[in-house]
Amino acid sequence: MFRFLFDPDNRFGRATGRIAVVVISNVLFLVCCIPVITIGASYSALCYTLMKTLRSRNPGNTAKNFFHAFKLNFKQSTISWLLTIAFYIFLWLDIYWCRMAGGLLSYLEPALWVIGGAGLVTVLYLFSVIAAFENTLKNLLRNAGVFAARKPLMSLIILTINAVPVTMAVLDRVNGPTYAFVYFFAGFSIQTYVTVWLQLKQYHLYLPPAEEDEPTENGPTYVGTER
Repeated sequence: MFRFLFDPDNRFGRATGRIAVVVISNVLFLVCCIPVITIGASYSALCYTLMKTLRSRNPGNTAKNFFHAFKLNFKQSTISWLLTIAFYIFLWLDIYWCRMAGGLLSYLEPALWVIGGAGLVTVLYLFSVIAAFENTLKNLLRNAGVFAARKPLMSLIILTINAVPVTMAVLDRVNGPTYAFVYFFAGFSIQTYVTVWLQLKQYHLYLPPAEEDEPTENGPTYVGTER
């Protein structure tokens, strides 16, 4: 009976296996985010782990996949994360100055919020693109922008999936402990799981067959030029 429950060849076994991946990868993501500067590398590793789970019947050891991607993409992901922080600090200062100045400048604030939303979508694509493809950071950023702009509706859905729950968790003080519990065990992984599931619909044309997608000592066999 227990063999049936955990058999990866049946639906129930695959479902329980994916639930385990979601929980384990979520905890690993949070632990690796503690230094703050490693948030980018941690999120990219989370994307890699969940994409591998979605594309393969037997994705292998979750922790091994996570740390493999964390190490492999650390440099590009960390640079991307630092650039993201700089971008949003600059954007926040612009919004602050528009509010303080008032007058005609106050009309620029909605446009700045739109830029912030577009930037967030691009960043969400960027880290998953880093996880999925091998290329220079410049080309990966360009490709992330292309993927984000190619399907605006999908980008809006991805933005909603990632921004709305987190905003509710921050603003809803009454249910704060509930949100904290959910996000500690699975919240970030669930959001990322749905996000990369949508993104893979765009990526699949440029990725090798799933059975070839195995980590090696030199990195994953994803398509792309050398870094």
